[in-house]
Amino acid sequence: MRRFIVEALADALVLLVIIGLLSIPTVSQPFPFGPDSAPILQLRGAGVIHFLLAAIILVLTERFVRPVIVAFTGRLILSTMGLFLVAANALVLWIASLLAPDIAVIAQPSGLWLIVTAALYTVLTSVLDAVLGLNRPKITPDGPTAAIWRFLESLPTPRRNLIIENLRLQQVYDAIYAAVLDSVLQKTPVGRFRIWFGQRILHEEDQLVGTSGAIRFRLLLQQLGPTYVKIGQMIASRGDVLPADLITELSKLQSDAAPFPWEDARAVIRGELGRDPEELFATIDPAPFAAASTAQVHKATLHDGTVVAVKVQRPQIVAKTKADLGVITELASIAERRLAIARKISARSLVNEFAGGVLRELDYTNEAYHAKRLTDNMARFPEIAVPRVYDELSGVRVLTMDFVDGIKISHNDELREAGFDTAALGVTFIQAVIKQVLIDGFFHGDPHPGNLMAEPSTKRLVFLDMGLVGQLTGPQRIDLLGLIYAVKEIDIPAIADGLMALGTPTASFDEALFRADIDRLARQYLVYGGVTSMGGALTGFMSAVFDNGLRLDSSLTLAIKATIQAEETARRVPTLEAAAFKWLDVVNRGGLTVELDTTDLNKSIGRIEGMGRQATGGIIVVGQLIGTAIAMTILLQPQLAAFTGLAYIAIIVFGVTLLVSFVVLFRLVFGSDE
Repeated sequence: MRRFIVEALADALVLLVIIGLLSIPTVSQPFPFGPDSAPILQLRGAGVIHFLLAAIILVLTERFVRPVIVAFTGRLILSTMGLFLVAANALVLWIASLLAPDIAVIAQPSGLWLIVTAALYTVLTSVLDAVLGLNRPKITPDGPTAAIWRFLESLPTPRRNLIIENLRLQQVYDAIYAAVLDSVLQKTPVGRFRIWFGQRILHEEDQLVGTSGAIRFRLLLQQLGPTYVKIGQMIASRGDVLPADLITELSKLQSDAAPFPWEDARAVIRGELGRDPEELFATIDPAPFAAASTAQVHKATLHDGTVVAVKVQRPQIVAKTKADLGVITELASIAERRLAIARKISARSLVNEFAGGVLRELDYTNEAYHAKRLTDNMARFPEIAVPRVYDELSGVRVLTMDFVDGIKISHNDELREAGFDTAALGVTFIQAVIKQVLIDGFFHGDPHPGNLMAEPSTKRLVFLDMGLVGQLTGPQRIDLLGLIYAVKEIDIPAIADGLMALGTPTASFDEALFRADIDRLARQYLVYGGVTSMGGALTGFMSAVFDNGLRLDSSLTLAIKATIQAEETARRVPTLEAAAFKWLDVVNRGGLTVELDTTDLNKSIGRIEGMGRQATGGIIVVGQLIGTAIAMTILLQPQLAAFTGLAYIAIIVFGVTLLVSFVVLFRLVFGSDE
């Protein structure tokens, strides 16, 4: 209420100043060459009460009518760099004048001078809000707009809705503007006055006083919501190129988000599973033990005594996330029309792939499937675990899994105190990632420290949050292995060939420039610089891929992102880093061996050099044997007895093929490199 009164008084002051300023100049009536003249605005002699009432109505119109105006004009405000805001304010003033007492007379033509009035109103309110701190950043997401998003969430909105996207666009713009303005003014006299005014007049504490830019950036992303938090998480994976304080703050986005009230969580559970949580579980803790950008997790007990974790999606995030993704998609489309670099990297396609992944993450039935499949793939590793999913207690917005009482993999001291062999843990982690990406072709797409826990009771490494996974086809895995082999050999033309095999050229692709870039980067990282960071090398190669118009499939991009994140995760623990990058040292010495300690794969995967030859030979042998075997199978069918002669010929061909295959295989495996 106090803030509303202050805003009304501020608007009253602005109106008084505007009327005072525009009552000075006179204009011809009728405009522009009429014989008479009149002030642009002239006060009617209304009393203080009428004046304040007009200001209150203006504040209410801004609060409730402006969102409707923005819903239909948001893109115009963006495309005109904010100039259309004057037209929006003119409409607000006109509507307020219809409802408020008649306190002033405006010259003719009223439409023209209304625009002038709106321009002055826009400038003066912006200045006054900045000085008084009425637009200071709000740490709590949404605030007064929460009711709007609750309503929008209840509607069956499609993937794209321009009205909702316009609302969201204005909200994002306001949040960014407030954060930037506050950051710029914080150390100035105006900034100190804003703090004083907020504390003494508005009775609102400024929670950002004394905070660093990194903290402010992290809080801004949290305020903007899940889509921007996810972008922050992606930024946090680049510890090799960003300041340490920024990485430290953005890393908190991986698990340290503000929780939402239990009543909201209870309503989500009841709406999704059909019954109150008190009926579904023997016990459930109303206080979450973890909160992230899209959900929070409550500890609960099943009726048989099993301890579980109940993941509950944040309210009102689906409509907001769809709007965010729509806005980003629209910006990508604009960028493609205006910027050559955006066309070169197919910005719209990249954003569409990102959007599809984010929306899939919001459907927890997908995560349940991912968890089950990853469990099967990791079954050969006794040191790896994935929490069990309870289907009867899970749905689109609720996911119930085994509770994991563990230690974050980045907490090295705690791991040692709990008796973990961190070097062995690092080896297990890297082995698991290699198996997922290169052997199974189904991998955890977000292996940051918040999604990896070491369980002291079982000494197992547990993968959490399977919302984002990637899949690679057989040919993609073969091409990826070929690229690794080329890196090992420092075969620069083969590195370029490998990346081209993995990508799809766009219309702007220039092979000569691409090969020149790869030559330069390979020499920088592999010949003279040494491979000290796979993330750095991959980032360099990926920049050449994008800069030259070569587009990678989203699954391959995610595989590379997962690799970089795995590297960054290992870097945070020295012993894990040593284990993780031991194989990179071997690459530089001329050999790469990946050991997978599994039941069925108890032999080494072998050296990459041998892998290249054996894979090629295997493809030739298998292709020849399958082809001749199919021919024999067909010709030996009883109904084709009349063609027995052909069957004999097929047998002879099979024998010759077998002999040739073994000769080829022998030469590939044991032949020289010349």
